[in-house]
Amino acid sequence: VVEIPTPRNIGFNSLLKDARQRIWVLSWNSGIYLWNDKRNVFEKPVTGITPLPDSLLNAIFRMQTESTGNIWMLSWDHFIYFDVLKNKYETYPITWSSDYKGNKSVFSRYIKMDTDQNPWVITQNGLFICNRKEKKVQHIYDTTFGGTKFSYNAFWDGAFDKQNNLWLTSPNGIHVYSTKKNELIQTFTMADGLPS
Repeated sequence: VVEIPTPRNIGFNSLLKDARQRIWVLSWNSGIYLWNDKRNVFEKPVTGITPLPDSLLNAIFRMQTESTGNIWMLSWDHFIYFDVLKNKYETYPITWSSDYKGNKSVFSRYIKMDTDQNPWVITQNGLFICNRKEKKVQHIYDTTFGGTKFSYNAFWDGAFDKQNNLWLTSPNGIHVYSTKKNELIQTFTMADGLPS
């Protein structure tokens, strides 16, 4: 049994419940832990408890459950899908757009699930979507259809509406991105009533 270390500055960036009703916590300082309700202690989910190899578990810095309670995880170079009930996982390498010239860091603020349960990673270097059906990861940092582009490709947070449009916050306001058309459909700034 390994207890969560107690450094001076404890930072937890994810807390979730999976399809087997287990509580997971991700610590900035020491990785992923699972709550053991029989022992009343958090434990490292080592390879014997989950099929995830320790090397993968130690590289994860974001987690999010989908509607079924399965877990999407993000490392520096992969999406990881963990089917909790089948106790199996899949990895999807992160790929960058070939013409992207900016900083290549996927350090993200959030993973958001669209209405089809595909995970989107919101970063300061664009967006990433992992499509399980197509088994690929797409990097979106610019939109070229319709003549309207993102005014800024660093995003802080996002939310999906019922039409599966992704609303994004950025230093330049709020953008509404159509995931169906792959285009920016609206931008709101202070001129539209946003506070400064």
